[in-house]
Amino acid sequence: MSLNNTDIEMLWIDSWNELYELIEKHNVEHLLLENYQEATLESAQGFIQDSAYEGKAVDFKVDFFKGKKSILVTLDK
Repeated sequence: MSLNNTDIEMLWIDSWNELYELIEKHNVEHLLLENYQEATLESAQGFIQDSAYEGKAVDFKVDFFKGKKSILVTLDK
């Protein structure tokens, strides 16, 4: 995917907004990255932003991990 700088910034900003909405909607504090690696909000944001600069979108899934409602952030396939 070839994106210009504006498209890249909108991709990660829109994804950050979607993440915030999911956190609020599902009352989730536990975040995971690909392969169920536990993450902080800041590291999840970094993953989203880095992915956007590589021209890749992310996908979100609300799931349970170690008994906690979690949001899994993965690369969109």
